[in-house]
Amino acid sequence: MAGSTYDRLKELVVNYRFRAGERLCPVSIADRLQVNATPVREALAHLHGEGSR
Repeated sequence: MAGSTYDRLKELVVNYRFRAGERLCPVSIADRLQVNATPVREALAHLHGEGSR
């Protein structure tokens, strides 16, 4: 796999691949990235933590 799930998800967010206010579904994102939902949930939690600093 090229890059961690976190890096790949952050790239999608930074490059506006989601609409503003769009609810992010870990299962849908996991399908899109072709990974399990658990690392997506962990990546989302990490990104959320970054945003609350």
